[in-house]
Amino acid sequence: LQTAKSQGLQKVCGISAGSGKRYLMNNMLREFFGEIKFLISDHGSIQEKEDTEVGIFSFLKSVREEKKKGKKYMEMSTEELLELNDLELYNAISLKLQQEERNMDVEEVLAKFTGAKRVSYVVQYYFMEVNNGGLCQYFVNSSRLTAPYILEGLKTIGADHYYEQLKQFIDENQIDLNDLDSFIIEDVDEFETQLGRYPFDEFDDQFYTLEEEYGVEEYLSRYVREHIQEF
Repeated sequence: LQTAKSQGLQKVCGISAGSGKRYLMNNMLREFFGEIKFLISDHGSIQEKEDTEVGIFSFLKSVREEKKKGKKYMEMSTEELLELNDLELYNAISLKLQQEERNMDVEEVLAKFTGAKRVSYVVQYYFMEVNNGGLCQYFVNSSRLTAPYILEGLKTIGADHYYEQLKQFIDENQIDLNDLDSFIIEDVDEFETQLGRYPFDEFDDQFYTLEEEYGVEEYLSRYVREHIQEF
């Protein structure tokens, strides 16, 4: 709002989007740096600039700590991974998969990953995209290539509530998860058109409500523990 008003806009308001707690840092990162840019420019007061410098150092410290934690996850033995709580194991598996998929596109990853790795990759990709920009974004982005596997993945890890929600949505709207080519866009302006094709906002609201009661970490971590040797 500060930035918009500084550019001369009068009638501005913030529109929030639902998001799960585990993605909070990721989703706020852009806003964080946007605010930093605003405050260190001519718009910020001396106190605001000093506070911003403190915030930057604090943020960089937390990034270093997370990096150390990530390195620790990568070096853990199977036994050590099994001792992690659900959220820690979820993050550890995510980091391991990211390390393996580095420099590969989605099609290459799907061809390489099998079994529990593919299930984990597909499910985590789905939750990441829907939390970041909703189901429409999941269909529009290259993540749509994982769509043919998502229902099976949700069913496999026992996330029945999420399975039923997505199954009902695609059935009611006659969406074929094996053919999402109609969602391919060439320009970001086309996203608004895609968003209006189906009741995506309603789906997203239901999804975020489900997350408040049924965290995917519990389902996926339980599944990973049963197939830990594949990781």
